[in-house]
Amino acid sequence: VVVSTDRIQDGIVRLTIVAGDAATRFLEEKRSLLAEAFRLLGAKEPDAIIKAQQLVEQWKSTRRERERAASGEAEKTASALEKKIVHSVCVARVDTPSAELLQKIARLLSRDDRTVVLIGSGESMPVFCVAGTKTGRDAGEITRRVCQALGGRGGGTATLGQGIGKNE
Repeated sequence: VVVSTDRIQDGIVRLTIVAGDAATRFLEEKRSLLAEAFRLLGAKEPDAIIKAQQLVEQWKSTRRERERAASGEAEKTASALEKKIVHSVCVARVDTPSAELLQKIARLLSRDDRTVVLIGSGESMPVFCVAGTKTGRDAGEITRRVCQALGGRGGGTATLGQGIGKNE
């Protein structure tokens, strides 16, 4: 039984094979894995591919719905924070453990003349910072200092920083 093939270079292929009792054990393991996959899918062999496709489509749909909800939440939070910006600076704690959501909010609030520092919640607090090119501030340095103060680590570039603090 051919277990795997690797193309080492042009014209040379490495074959990994098993034979005899090892081949029997290998095929039994594969049958067992396949039976477990059918069981998890709740489908008989002919319907397994269709069931797997439905599961993947359902997963994609759920992911799109979550992304839309997160975008809506980011827009709502950014709108509320927009009112709290003083002298083109926004430093805020946002009630979310999601660094991705902080990033979306910061992107919505960012401008060339604005500095935004957002600190998330949770056991490991995400920190996200954006400094516009006209601010003269270094987002990476700001993030590093904020994260240090929170017992964590962070850094980045002059315009973008991210890190993690510890909620102790």
